[in-house]
Amino acid sequence: MMFPFKSKALRRFLLFLLVPSALLVLLSACMASATKRSHKLSDKAWDQLLLCEQNRANKNKIDRSTKWFDQAIRLNPNNAEAYEGMGRALCFQDQHQEAIGYFDKAIGLTLQSTSCFNARANCKKDMGLIKEAIDDYLTAKNLSPKDHIVHFNLGLLYHDEKDYDKALKSFGNAIKYNPEYLKAYYRRGCTYKMMESYDLAMTDLNYVISKDPRYTDAYHEIALVYQAQLKYKESLEPLNKALSIDKDCGYCYYTRGYAKQHMEQSQEALEDYLVYRNIYPQNTDVYTCIGLMYSRLGDKV
Repeated sequence: MMFPFKSKALRRFLLFLLVPSALLVLLSACMASATKRSHKLSDKAWDQLLLCEQNRANKNKIDRSTKWFDQAIRLNPNNAEAYEGMGRALCFQDQHQEAIGYFDKAIGLTLQSTSCFNARANCKKDMGLIKEAIDDYLTAKNLSPKDHIVHFNLGLLYHDEKDYDKALKSFGNAIKYNPEYLKAYYRRGCTYKMMESYDLAMTDLNYVISKDPRYTDAYHEIALVYQAQLKYKESLEPLNKALSIDKDCGYCYYTRGYAKQHMEQSQEALEDYLVYRNIYPQNTDVYTCIGLMYSRLGDKV
């Protein structure tokens, strides 16, 4: 994500710092649409797993960045960009309360910073301060009405709050102001799925794949659309396609195992669940699924 910072050196540094974070946001947004049924992971469970992996990979970079931002602030106490950068780094480290203080300082110095209001809103959302997060997103939107990222983030919040009509409107605005922004189509498809508007969901998700045939999470979401309609056999093709693109797509093994479980293919379901367990051993739901499959197989194992 790019930010309207004046300093070229700081912009380049932040880009280096936040590219991994941007990947995390993409994956988290994609995973958050998992269907909440028996043995299905919750939205927060997906996010926690992905955050855990990404945080380990980037902790050292974030630790180093905070030292440099701190030094920038010491040299110039009115450096709003440094306060915002420190806030983003701390938020990524889950030090949300401390991050809010830096965002507040940055906003106090530059009242017209869309990126800062957007970042503070993201932080408040993570803290569960939903009303305050919405207020910040709306302020950012008023400052930059055509900023597709602000509309997209607002849509994510509304989706998480199950306010699907508002989520659809926000994702639609993100698409309006940036028709090439595939994540907005993807997330709108996820929202349509939750509203049980399956044909509209498939339209958006298939559009994503037509533009990016390697968009693994779109295939996974198509499988969830099929499974929401109890079409377990049909869900296998997009899952197999996703795994042909990324053999380490852990959640695809879980969802495929779920399909095979309901198709009475207990041995194959067990194998998929075991692969998922090896990738995400900290998730407890999969152990229940594995136990059920062993119970079904009995002496066959």
